[in-house]
Amino acid sequence: MTSPGEHDEHELDRAQRRGRIPADTLPNRLMLARKLAGVSIREAADACGLGRGAWTNWENGARPLDFLEITGVIAEKLDIDVDWLRFGGALAGAKGRETRGLTKRPTSDTVW
Repeated sequence: MTSPGEHDEHELDRAQRRGRIPADTLPNRLMLARKLAGVSIREAADACGLGRGAWTNWENGARPLDFLEITGVIAEKLDIDVDWLRFGGALAGAKGRETRGLTKRPTSDTVW
């Protein structure tokens, strides 16, 4: 047992191992949406009728000029919840939800 002000060794180990947690930003949500769909920036931009350069800029931190229209198209084409894409929030649980755009779906034989 530790006295007040002292830390348990295991708590310190956990804190040191924790690592970084990604920010809940539009660039990170765009990247995650694209990865869930299993597509490259070029493929995502083409599917949404958008320019590859613009998409790259958005993933690098720029904000689309017509934010509501652009995020609506992206959400529809990549099968992503539009409110989550626009505003962020909690992610699905560990099992998540199946996404239409995945090119290779995990099976019971998949080794992670």
